[in-house]
Formats: sequence, structure tokens, C-alpha cells
Amino acid sequence: MEIKNLGPIKNLKFTLDQCNLFVGENGTGKTIAAYAIYAFVEWFLNKYELQVLNSEQTEQLIKNQHLKLSATTVKKQIATEVVDQFNCLSNDYLKRFFSGQGIYDPYESSIKIEQADVMTLLKASFTDSQRTLHWPHRSVGKASHVVDSDNELTLTFGSEQWELYYVTFAMSNGDTAIIRRQQLQHANDEVQGLNQLLQQILFRSSVAYLPAERIGIDVFRTDLNLSRLNRFNELVRGNQLAANAKKVYPQPIEDYISFLNNTLRLDNQKREATWQPALRLMQSLVPGQFVYQTETDTLGYQLPNQEGVVDFELLSSSLKSNLGLELFLRHGEQGDWLFVDEPEMNLHPANQVKMAELQYQLLKLGVGQVISTHSDYYLKALINEVLADRLAGNDQAKQIAVYEFTNDGVRPLPNLFNDSINDSFDDVTNAINDRYYDLMEQLTDEEE
Repeated sequence: MEIKNLGPIKNLKFTLDQCNLFVGENGTGKTIAAYAIYAFVEWFLNKYELQVLNSEQTEQLIKNQHLKLSATTVKKQIATEVVDQFNCLSNDYLKRFFSGQGIYDPYESSIKIEQADVMTLLKASFTDSQRTLHWPHRSVGKASHVVDSDNELTLTFGSEQWELYYVTFAMSNGDTAIIRRQQLQHANDEVQGLNQLLQQILFRSSVAYLPAERIGIDVFRTDLNLSRLNRFNELVRGNQLAANAKKVYPQPIEDYISFLNNTLRLDNQKREATWQPALRLMQSLVPGQFVYQTETDTLGYQLPNQEGVVDFELLSSSLKSNLGLELFLRHGEQGDWLFVDEPEMNLHPANQVKMAELQYQLLKLGVGQVISTHSDYYLKALINEVLADRLAGNDQAKQIAVYEFTNDGVRPLPNLFNDSINDSFDDVTNAINDRYYDLMEQLTDEEE
């Protein structure tokens, strides 16, 4: 990716990795860079339209009931399409992710991606799997005696090759027989429909952004919803929706509000065994349970081993700051992307260590992450997790990219285990300690 002239960022070039960690001073562009990456990931998962199969391949699939595709070729095709489409997005689309003056300049700012960035997002999609689904395409010459039909499309995904199998089952008078359909009736519609099915299978991932403003949003969510609804109604009544429906907040903030509203209403699902280590760490940070009241659209918190529910507003700031992450842990999946500003927010150092361990577990589960932190506890704990895994023969260091933001620019820190990665924290700690010992020495001399 390349980010130019965006707020304090003059020129930042990097390749998106599975875990992207931003450290450095305040006001140097960490959040702005995260917003830029979010603009790409959100567009890819929710706006990009897959066009892998053409009409000739679709005809071949129906005629032969079998189609092979090279996974490498498909990945390159998708990466090329994504780069071409994203890099041509309008300024109006991109500036929605930033608010206020002086951040996104339509004449100077730019956010560009490369194929390597797309390949990172495709990792979760191109794993060995098989799915069977229904594809009721319309055909010509359908037999008059067929009462109903149910078409099955089986897709086998591998790292080297894809295979598609297509079978039509015709049902008449209770009997089932396989029939072969030779020709498409509406080729363009069918090709588009088949590509949409492939997209639903390949890109089932979602993205969540947990902003630094999350505590305030968590507390005042209901008021924010009401304010947004009232503003929308006013625009509709004044017939000004198209002209004046500008975002009050940056898109990641708006999306976090929507994430809360949508996820709170979902039923908890049973998690696979692979998610249990992360869930246990989450439980150590949130030992009770957040309770959503559908009737009043309010939140509470049930303490461990107690029946009473405490109002959300009365909870500690550490619990409030973890609401969004706890919701993500309930419903997140491999291939999802999680953005977190200051995961250490309002946490005791011991819990900052647990947070680092939790997010490292998410990395191992295949969750892509963009994290900005000001905590040396968090950073050192994360490095310890990587070192422990390396000793066990599981090296995750190659999936983690660290960038240091300063007033002079942004520089990558290629060696996760180099002491320089902690310099910005250690310099401050050493300065505090040096002054403390100097003052203590002076005080001792005076008292003697």
C-alpha cells in the first residue's frame, strides 16, 4: 500500500501483513494509517464484485458438469481486478473514512494498493475446503413433465486447483433423475449469479474497527442512535438527503456503532475448540457477561456467580473498553479482520499482558489485525508470545509487521526481536528512572 499526504503522513509505503502493529508518538498518523487500511479492507469485503468466471466457462460447466480452474491463475485475476478497481475509486468515496478539515485533500491525498496487499486478504479464502450449494439457473428446452428441480453445485477448493461440479436433479411424480442442461437462457444473468455464489463462499469474512472512542460510544450508543435517526428524518422531511447526508463521524466510527447495534442482537454461537484459548483469555478480562435487553435497547453486566445485572454506565472503564472485543470473540471467524486502537486502554499492566496474549491467539486463528499501541507492556508481552511459539517450532514472526511513527515520518522495524523496537518506550522509562535516582541522591545529601 502507499499512503500520501494524508494528515501528518507524507509518504508511507508498506505491504499489508496478517498482523500490522503501529507504535510511536501521539499525533503522528497511526490512526489515520489504520483508517486508510480499513478503507481498503472494508471495500474489498463489502463492495468488490467478483468476476472470475466468464460466459464460456459457465457454458462449459453446465455442458460437461465439471470445470477445473488454476488457483494461482484465479488469485492473480482477482488481485489484478481489485487493484484496478480500488485505485480508481473516487475522492468522494475515500474521504468518507475521514472527517474534519486537513486530513483528506482531494487534490493531494491518495491511497493506493498493490497485488501483494490483495494476496494477504485472499489467504483465508484459498484454503482446502468443499462446499455444496444450490444454483437454479434458467435453461431453454426444459421438459414439460418436470414438476420441480434442485440444482447442486459442488466446489472443491485447493491451494493449487479448484474444481466445480454441477448436477441437476429433476423430480417428477416422486421420482428423481439427473438431467443435463446444455444451454443458458440468459447468459449474462447466469454468469453474474454464479460469480456471486463464488463470492459468497470465498469472501464470507467481515471486518470490525474498535476505535479509541469506543468507551464513549458504548456508553452513549442509544443516544447516538436516536441522534442519527432524528437527523436522517429531518433530511428526509426537507428533501435534502442526497445533498446533505454527509457523515458526522469518520466511516470507521459509524461502522463501529453499526457493529454494536447488529452484533448485540445476535444469539451467542458455540465456538470451535480452536477458539477456546482466546475465549479463556477474554473471560479473564471480562469475568462476567454483558447482557442486552432487547425491549429497552440497553446494556447491562451480570457479575460472575450472581443473578443481578449492573447498569452498563456503572461498570469500570476496563470492562467498558472491552465490550467490542468481547462481541467480536463471540462471532468472529477465520479470515475476519480486526482493527483496534489502543487495546491496552484502561487496563492494568497485568491485563495488558493478557490482551497481548489474546490478540496473538487471534493471529494464530487466522484473524487479520491492525493494532496501534502506546504500551511497552503490550508490545513486550506480544514479543514473548512469538518467542515462545518459535521455541515450540511454530514461527509467527513473519506474519507480524511493526512500524514506528514519529514526527519525522514512518519507518518499518523489520526485526521483531531487536531491542530498537522498544526504544521509544525505554527512553522515556530510563529518563524517569535517571531523574528519580538523581533527585533521591540530592535529597539524601541534603538530609545528611
